[in-house]
Order: sequence, then structure tokens, then C-alpha cells
Amino acid sequence: MRPLTIQLNEFAAFDFFPFQPLNAEQRIPLVLVLPGGGYLYLSTREAKPVALRLNTNALHAVVLRYTTASQRDLKRDDLLAEVRAALAWLETQAETYQIDTTKISVMGFSAGGNLAAHCANVMADKFNKAILVYPATSFAAVPADMLEAGFQRLFARVANPELDEDRIRQTMFRLFADDPTLGITSKTCPVFVFQTGEDTTVDPLATLQYCLTLRKNYVPFELFFCQKGPHGLSLADETCNSQTFPHQAAWFELAVEWLKDRDAVL
Repeated sequence: MRPLTIQLNEFAAFDFFPFQPLNAEQRIPLVLVLPGGGYLYLSTREAKPVALRLNTNALHAVVLRYTTASQRDLKRDDLLAEVRAALAWLETQAETYQIDTTKISVMGFSAGGNLAAHCANVMADKFNKAILVYPATSFAAVPADMLEAGFQRLFARVANPELDEDRIRQTMFRLFADDPTLGITSKTCPVFVFQTGEDTTVDPLATLQYCLTLRKNYVPFELFFCQKGPHGLSLADETCNSQTFPHQAAWFELAVEWLKDRDAVL
């Protein structure tokens, strides 16, 4: 089936990649994908290629193109409102597309992983599970000069003379200062995490601390931590990278298997 694009507001929209059910009785689980990009832009490598791969695993996929700091000033609640708006539309179309509304999961990459982790905390009633891929959880241990260098690297991808660099910097840092680890409770939905030890964009130790906090709060989780591999691998195969990472690429099949294993049926 061809994807549908739904506009949510002036900036935000989502692309719905429906899977064709085998029969009229079948209900299809759905994964909401949140691409990364430092809250400054949205990574295309973590969008459509991921949705299409989810489709090959008999899953509906939605890519939320949420508003970024480069577009306007933002707070966390603004982004959560966009997630809720996407879910509200999907609920109205559940019968049409045979969506299993009890099995809607969220998958986030990097900055999208930060947002997905917040969703797992405050929208656990909406999401069955969460998959966090090299998530940006906490930068508390990262020196200020490294944070600024990271901002400049990302800002260079969206910079133009009309953008207010100081305003964008403040918005980005404010969003990342909101550590989802601090919001974990026993009600946080189950989580799958993929992280590499050579990641220099997010702090691998912060990812491990996030998982430890899940454990302390009795939240079911699985962690695939690879010794090697850079940040931003996406699917880690030829669809997204000039160099492939076969071992790291296993994260996707492991995550899908994790989605299946916890349920009686997919």
C-alpha cells in the first residue's frame, strides 16, 4: 500500500506506511518512528528506510516528522502534543487499516530516542513498548565545549542567514536538558535499547545509566550494546550507509523479535 501523508500543524506531519492485512479479521501492530537529528533537523536515513523494513515484518509504520528547533521555539510538551495528535488520527482510522491499537510501539533514534523515552514514561497508556536506538538521554557528564561543538556540527546542516542561532541553541539545549531517565517509574512501558560503545555523539554511559534505572524500577527491558560502531547507524546496512556494519545491524531483527516474544501473537 502507498504511504499517506497527514499534516498535523504548520510544521509537523507524519507519513503512514500501512501493511496490507492478509484477511479482514487480522489486526496489525504499529510502530511510530521518531527520526533523530539533534532536534535541529530530521534524519532521512532514520525515516522511510526504517518504515519500509518494518513493513517487511508485517507491521504498520508511521514516521512522525515532528517540529524542530530550527523551525520554531519548542518545549517538550509541544512535541508530546504532536505525538498525541498522530495517535489520535490513527485511532480514528483503526478499523479502516485494521490497526491493533493495543500494540502500538514507539521507536526513536538519537534525539528521537530522547523523545521516545519521554513517551515511554508519560504515555505508557498509549504505547505498548518502546525501542530506543542510540538514544540521547543525558548529557550531564559531557563538557560544555563538547556540547557546543556538537551543536555547531548539527547547526551547520540547517544554517542560513535567516535563522536565529542563539534562539535555536537555547531550544536545543533545553530539550536535551530534560533527561528521560529522571522520569522513569514502574509504569514506564517495556523498552528495547541499542547502543554502541564508540558513540561520540551521545554518552554510552548515560544509556547504561538509563537501563540501570529501568532495572531499579522493575521496568522490563532488553539491551543490545555493541563494543564498536559509530553514532547514527540507522539500519547499519547498505540501505543507509556506504559502509555496512553486519554485527550492529542485528539490532533491528532483535528488536522485532523482542516485540513478538512478549505477545501471544504478533
